[in-house]
Amino acid sequence: MVEHDGFREFAALVGATGDRVEEGVRDEHVRHAVYLEALAAAGPGADVALIGRVLDDPDRVVAEASVVRHVDRVAAGAGAGFGAWADAVRQVVGERAFPLARIEEWRLFLAVRDGEAVDGGRLVAASDWLQRKVVEELAVPAALEALAEGGRTKRVRNQARNKLGKRR
Repeated sequence: MVEHDGFREFAALVGATGDRVEEGVRDEHVRHAVYLEALAAAGPGADVALIGRVLDDPDRVVAEASVVRHVDRVAAGAGAGFGAWADAVRQVVGERAFPLARIEEWRLFLAVRDGEAVDGGRLVAASDWLQRKVVEELAVPAALEALAEGGRTKRVRNQARNKLGKRR
C-alpha cells in the first residue's frame, strides 16, 4: 500500500468528495476507481491534463494501469481523431513504456481495421494482447496471414488459420 497525500488535491480538482477521498489516500484500488471515473467524465482534451495528474500517483502500477484503461476506452470508440489525441497523450506520458506501447498498438490495430497497408512484421512483433485482439475482432486477410504464420502463441496462429479457412 502506497499512500498518496496529493490525492486529496486530485479529488478536489475532479469534484470527488466524501469517504472515498480519505480512503483513496491510503487505498490504491479506490484511487484507481476515482481516476477511471474522472478520466471518463473529462471532456475531450481535458482528459489529457488529467492523465498527467494521474501519472503523479506514487504507485506507478496504479497510475499506468489507470491511463492504459482510459486509452483502451478512448481507442475502442475512436474515429479519425484518435491520432491527434494519442499524440497529445504521448507528450504527457513521456517515457513510460506500458502506456506508450498500448498507444502504438492501438494505432496499429486501428490502421489494420481501417484497411491501411500494414507490415505483417509489425503484427508478428506485437504483444499477445494485440495479436489476440486482431484475430478475435478483425477479418483482414493480410493481417490474419501474418499471424497464422508468425503469431506468438499457438492459440493466435490457430485462430488466424481458422478465420482464413486453413488447416495446419
